[in-house]
Amino acid sequence: MKNVITSLVVLASLNAGANDLTVHEWGTFTSFMGADGKIQEGLHHEEEPLPNFVYGLNKNGNISTLGAFSGTPDCPSFPTKVPCGVLGNLSLNRGQSLPVNPLNAGITQKMETPVIYFYGKPETKVNVVVDFPKGIISQYYPKATTYSPKAEDITTIGPSQFVFDVKLKPVDFVGNTPATAFNSIWNPAREVKANTIEVDNEHEKFIFYRGVADFPSILKVESPSGNMLKLTNLSSRAISSAIVLNSNREKGIVKVIGAIKSGTSLELPRAEDGVAFDKYVEQAKKVIISALVNQGLFKDEAKAMVNTWEKSYFHTPGPRVLFLLPQIETEKILPLTLNPAPKNLVRVLVGRIEIMTKAQEDAYLDILESQAIIFSKEQTFGRFYDPKLRRLRTRVQTSDLIPDRKSLLLERIDALL
Repeated sequence: MKNVITSLVVLASLNAGANDLTVHEWGTFTSFMGADGKIQEGLHHEEEPLPNFVYGLNKNGNISTLGAFSGTPDCPSFPTKVPCGVLGNLSLNRGQSLPVNPLNAGITQKMETPVIYFYGKPETKVNVVVDFPKGIISQYYPKATTYSPKAEDITTIGPSQFVFDVKLKPVDFVGNTPATAFNSIWNPAREVKANTIEVDNEHEKFIFYRGVADFPSILKVESPSGNMLKLTNLSSRAISSAIVLNSNREKGIVKVIGAIKSGTSLELPRAEDGVAFDKYVEQAKKVIISALVNQGLFKDEAKAMVNTWEKSYFHTPGPRVLFLLPQIETEKILPLTLNPAPKNLVRVLVGRIEIMTKAQEDAYLDILESQAIIFSKEQTFGRFYDPKLRRLRTRVQTSDLIPDRKSLLLERIDALL
């Protein structure tokens, strides 16, 4: 009888801890649009390397850490609708170049660093199910309990699902938390006063996962002429906040749009008219942190997100639009099931749209016409050279250029793709 009473007391204690559970999540989806406002493919390239302890799906569908491979994976001959270049990208070695991705790969969204934090009583156990209906979860940490599909079973870009079983540890518990380089992109996300979590003797401050996807954006960004931007909310729900950033390597400018109504138009603010670069970064951080906190994130979580993406958001030259996804869109894109259900749940996803204005497209076409050889796609067109070239190809194909000029431009674009 004494043992039964003790068990009931322990169970009641665990249930009380579960009822006090709070879960917060932040993450980013990146897409690219040209002057026509159409979302472009080619978002499969690795932008930020991850530590070697992070897990990924290899070409045989097994779970391995990213450091377990050397060289470029052979392209598997799976009978699949997904090009093998995409499948090869599911396992990446740190610093490894990605395989060439065919034009019909269909990767229009890059899901980057969603992280899930837990706040609750130590030893509380939580079952976490992450669904990605329109995408493939390709990298994650800590270890997943189950995952699907395996790489050889992939026939479409989604659905995929990962299940994690975590146990909460004290906030300051270190355990087997893996070491990282001092400048790792992984580090800022750890600067949060959340519980450490334990999965199969692995310890971390959060669940991390990312992947690639193909789904439409609820925000359309067009450039009818010059550097003019037209923003259209394609959703029936309000987009509560949007921010336009534009920078070069010396100056930058931040324009807060606020809530987006359908058909909002504005002139892209010129980076040259902005403030000194350091001041620009400071202003941008302040504005974005404030917007994230207003959505329910704790301030240290908001800082962690902004510091994680400082290089990508602020130090990458060019224009981009950041916007906060409505909660219902977040749940549609990434359904999350938690057992026990938390008392408080906050999920904040930031849509990041890299844009190429009409004026920029004109300038790139001039470069392609005048330079027979382009030695570095990234130096000439930037990190998002793949979707830029795809958009330029479409524009040339549908243009009324004289046949000789059109043929020359298409030949040079195809050589780069």
